[in-house]
Amino acid sequence: MRVLAVSNLYPPYWLGGYELICADVTNELRARGHDVLVATTPSHVPGPPDPPHVRRCLRLSAHVPHYAVSADDLRSVHASDTSDLDNVFALHRMLGEFMPDVVLLWNLHGIGSLHLIDFLNVHRVPWAIYLGDRVFEQLVNAAPAHVNAIFRGGDPGYFASGGIMAVSQHLVDEITGLGNFAFPRPPTIVHGYAATSGSFAKRTWREGGRTRFLAAGRVAEHKGIGLICDAVSSLLKDGIGGFEVDIFGDGDVAFYVNYANSLAISRCVTFHGAVAKRQLEEQYRSHDAFLFPTWAREPFAFAPIEAAAYGCVPILTANCGCAERIVDQVHGIKIERSAAALAAAMRQAIDGTIALDRIGAAAAAMVRSDLTFAGHVDKIVGVLGEQCRPWDRSSIDDPRAMLLPFIKHHLSLAFRTGTTN
Repeated sequence: MRVLAVSNLYPPYWLGGYELICADVTNELRARGHDVLVATTPSHVPGPPDPPHVRRCLRLSAHVPHYAVSADDLRSVHASDTSDLDNVFALHRMLGEFMPDVVLLWNLHGIGSLHLIDFLNVHRVPWAIYLGDRVFEQLVNAAPAHVNAIFRGGDPGYFASGGIMAVSQHLVDEITGLGNFAFPRPPTIVHGYAATSGSFAKRTWREGGRTRFLAAGRVAEHKGIGLICDAVSSLLKDGIGGFEVDIFGDGDVAFYVNYANSLAISRCVTFHGAVAKRQLEEQYRSHDAFLFPTWAREPFAFAPIEAAAYGCVPILTANCGCAERIVDQVHGIKIERSAAALAAAMRQAIDGTIALDRIGAAAAAMVRSDLTFAGHVDKIVGVLGEQCRPWDRSSIDDPRAMLLPFIKHHLSLAFRTGTTN
């Protein structure tokens, strides 16, 4: 297949798993013999030159980390999720040059995504989208209904022609609930994966009678780092010892180091910063349990699944996305999102009430059989194959192809801002 992948960000500039999955899947599709071209935005992060299959031809209007765009800046907001004419021109150019069999959409926030999908629909270009977050809800709620109507954004048929993949049913339910719409047909659920190195090696748990906990990913409140600190403080106040917590990742590290100091828990909580994936795998092999008291709207975090592949038992929020693949007390420990519940689970791991050896071995077996990277890509290829169908490429070559997008963009902007200049 010839696949045009469209993503707002692409390594070396990335914010989270969404962009990294895009790169991993792109590379695997190419390794399997598919012809893939990536259309994305410029990166300010130093790195090696982009390979020929990566084209940084799109504009990122309003998706700069840590700098919120004011809702009063309607033009930037409009360009972010509703219509960026420059990006429609770029998509038109890529379609004409590459002539893909199917377009694979990733995270579209910040690049005028409602108009991009409308453009594909108008020209009947086969497309699919990988939902690693609530992209569709952002499209539906980004603008008033009368603005969306210009792109048929309020019409169920807008989504009907696409092959929809989502990383969890939890995410699908969130999108439909917040967006107040129903998918024309159920999305294909493509749960996350663990890209493991080597087979599962025999290991021991609670070596030397000491329990080692680990957390990895974004060091931030929504990931539950504050709850981890509070749980540790509670355990120490109750006289519980014989454990340690190692936290890996970037983010608000300085804040939480200070917070740990204020709680007097630094003797058993260590912040290591970000480490390479291979180093993290070694940590999974030597730690007993993975702490993940994340917020409930987590679509599907990969880190707890990756840890489970090495027998590191996930202790995680019961209603987050990746908990869908965890059977409580079989592949991990599900808890409510509170410091008290986390402390209770940690206490049971420390005193041996939780059978870490049994759960860790079962978790590793499940992940390595059901949640492999190869299986994940197989599902994506299946959806792409179902979407592939002949489409009339002459409509892209028509000199008038950009007249309608030009009118739609400026009309929608006039409706949004109340101005015509």
